[in-house]
Amino acid sequence: MIAKPPIYVVAALVAMAAAHACMPIARIFVLPWNLVGLVPLLVGAALILHALLVFVRNRTTSNPDGVPAAMVTSGPFRVTRNPMYVGILLMLSGIACLFGTVGPWFAVPALGMVFDVIFIRREEKRMETIFDDAYRRYKAKVRRWI
Repeated sequence: MIAKPPIYVVAALVAMAAAHACMPIARIFVLPWNLVGLVPLLVGAALILHALLVFVRNRTTSNPDGVPAAMVTSGPFRVTRNPMYVGILLMLSGIACLFGTVGPWFAVPALGMVFDVIFIRREEKRMETIFDDAYRRYKAKVRRWI
């Protein structure tokens, strides 16, 4: 059984904190400039909340392992097929800025690759099975990331 995405997010946060603590060199943002990290942190959180709201409005599940009642293509899903994963990576980018050192940044693309290889590809195959040509058309029109 594959661990759920939140487990990987927590692991990435721990890795970011460890990288910052063990390699505090290469400070790229100092106070107050590191506070710019609040922007992607809040934008990412807003993107996730907006995506969740769209799921609720469409009366379908946000659980990738659940049975979707509808294919969601509105709201942030018009721009990216994976707004919740994009939101998480934006939030982690903001946190990396807040740390202010180079080390935490390595976790962001690493987690993006984990999301892509372990979760997104499997989820997209499942969506194709459930929604067939409608999902293929959506996939052809909307990018996986941004």
